[in-house]
Amino acid sequence: MASLSRYSMRDFSRGIYSNISSFIAPQNSVKHAINFIFDDEYGAARVRLGSTIIGSQLVAENNNILGMHNFRDRNGSNHALLAAVNAVGDATSVIYNVTSGAALRTGGTANAVYRFETFLDEVVFVNGTDTPQAWAGTGTFAASTNLGTANMQATSIDIINYKDRLWTLTAQGILYGSSIPAASAYNTISWSSGNKTIAIDPDATSYTGAGIGLARVSGLLLIFKERALYTFNGSATQADFLYDVGCSSVRSIATGGGQVFFFNANGVWMTRGSEPVRISRPVQAYIDNMSSSNYASVSGFCNGKYYWASIGDVTIGLVTYSNVVLKYSISTQEWAVLSYATRPTAFSQYINGTSVTVAYGDTTARVYTIDSGTTDNSTAIEFELLSHEKDFGDRGLLKDLHDKLMVYSRDSSDIEVAIRVDGQEFKTVGHFLKQVDEIPLGQYVLSGNFFEIRFIGSTSGASPVIMGYEFPSISSSGFTLQE
Repeated sequence: MASLSRYSMRDFSRGIYSNISSFIAPQNSVKHAINFIFDDEYGAARVRLGSTIIGSQLVAENNNILGMHNFRDRNGSNHALLAAVNAVGDATSVIYNVTSGAALRTGGTANAVYRFETFLDEVVFVNGTDTPQAWAGTGTFAASTNLGTANMQATSIDIINYKDRLWTLTAQGILYGSSIPAASAYNTISWSSGNKTIAIDPDATSYTGAGIGLARVSGLLLIFKERALYTFNGSATQADFLYDVGCSSVRSIATGGGQVFFFNANGVWMTRGSEPVRISRPVQAYIDNMSSSNYASVSGFCNGKYYWASIGDVTIGLVTYSNVVLKYSISTQEWAVLSYATRPTAFSQYINGTSVTVAYGDTTARVYTIDSGTTDNSTAIEFELLSHEKDFGDRGLLKDLHDKLMVYSRDSSDIEVAIRVDGQEFKTVGHFLKQVDEIPLGQYVLSGNFFEIRFIGSTSGASPVIMGYEFPSISSSGFTLQE
């Protein structure tokens, strides 16, 4: 048999690239990975960190967190992380101070999606049904004279601070703007004097669908409908149609790094106030295989460095991955696919002392700090990584892997290695623990035209890092078809 050149994989910096021919797949990418990130130690594949609970379970029932907000007042004495959740029995909803566990508002509409905004040192909510109320950091949520909550639209589904006004949007596509705060004390707004009301392209509603949400970027207010995107400059008499791409979930809309990210059935999109760009092509296989029933509940967050999109369970082939979160690195533009112990249903910034972190609420009425600790609230993190099909330079050659596989890693935890030949069943060929480890292959029949390499494991401690792997010896018997 002729000897071929050794093969080395020592760069994972492109992350996941699914649904792509192995002939053109980026050499520094992988076909599939769960719970690996690729930009923390750039070029290596590192298992993600865990999630640490903040406070305790808010209600003694597995209820979805319906919305979150990091309230920060100007004097610095009343900061609080807020979360809305159904009460026990699911008849009403409650807003809690997450860290103290105190109920700040009870009797809200059950299952309503809460959207919050801080303005004039108060945080106000809308949820599409209840009369909006506000909170200034003490006591409970109540009607606010300064914010004029009694005159706000109870049917508003999103709220945002833009150009010194509060703006709300209804599902009917009506944009309401408050007055600018009174010049004397700059602490009062009105919804009946000096206010604005804009109907968003009402003649096209049957085509563009319901109003979904708001965002601001590049000096513009973005208005999302189900099948269209509009911009508004705050002073015009109408919003401008931007593009026939809409959004399916208000909770997916997130701003960071001078960009707005959002989700619809076709994927994850990004815009800076101009033509939106679909950025999710490398992980489209996961979006295409999620449940369509989750389109309207995808939650997202951006911290200026990453965008997270929680899409629910995903079935790839015969395997279902639970509570999948897609994570996009803005600087390196690569994707990771994560699977959590419970599904994130809402996100928020969380400033804890001097630490600026990201928090999420889940389906069990709990709130967590993301990327904290080494488990998901004591649940081990399971991980796997699958290479693209490797033909070692020529798919037509019949090749034999008869020598050994070298694996280079750090903090590994008895990781299993399996190899698949020509799309057949995977064969487990060994495990590795050492930073430089050798897996003998001589006892296996690994002869074929192309090969896939898979790593699987679980950890509750240090985060394993796979730095690369190598086949030092590959032989070929020429262009011979397998019997």
